[in-house]
Amino acid sequence: MTQLRDFLDIKVKLTAGWFCGALIIVLSVWVLHSFLQALLAACVTAIASWPLYRRFMASLPRRIAPTSGSLIFTLMMALFVLGPLMFAFGALLSEAHALLLNIAAAGEKGIPVPPWLQEVPLAGLWAGLWQSKLAYPGAFQVWTQQPDPTALLSFAQTIGQFMARHIVIITFTILVLFFLYQEGESLAFEFRRVLRHHVGERGDGYVDVATRALRAAVNSMLIVGLFDGVATSIVYAIAGVPHVGLWA
Repeated sequence: MTQLRDFLDIKVKLTAGWFCGALIIVLSVWVLHSFLQALLAACVTAIASWPLYRRFMASLPRRIAPTSGSLIFTLMMALFVLGPLMFAFGALLSEAHALLLNIAAAGEKGIPVPPWLQEVPLAGLWAGLWQSKLAYPGAFQVWTQQPDPTALLSFAQTIGQFMARHIVIITFTILVLFFLYQEGESLAFEFRRVLRHHVGERGDGYVDVATRALRAAVNSMLIVGLFDGVATSIVYAIAGVPHVGLWA
């Protein structure tokens, strides 16, 4: 009876421990589910840029602490990724402001279809809508009176929530990336140790193949993106679209 009681006590403790562990994992996933994409993006960025990071750290003077080097490289990566987006966003705001001023000035006479829009391939539908909605005198006043103020306020709130959420996610991604650069070697060592324990010596080979495949995929995406940008700028320049660099 004593042995049976001890066995049941151990079983109950193990069951309670596993239940608590599973509950913690489920709650953690539920709390962080909105940030899973940010975690994956930080991991992919860290793995793909790790050779550059090691070269950068090796080139730094010895008086610079490793933490400072990791922070500098993290900020450089954030600038590399977010810099073009911020440039495009600022240029779009500037163009939107200029467009609103032109629309307000041309409201009484109508807003003719821009010549460049008529020359853009597959833009005939948009040119027709522009001609029917904005080209006649007084069209802008009619167009501005149609929206519901409540709908506009709801739209503005949605845009604000969207921007705030993505700012938080981007900030979280940058923080995780800094942590991965700071503790990447120790994390990689522990991951390989656990993998060898469960899989064997083949685990190192699996990790090397997966790492090379991920870096090749990221490099291919960068090359394709640069090619698309150059091709887009050439096509838009031929079509006469203004601000080719922004759209590219």
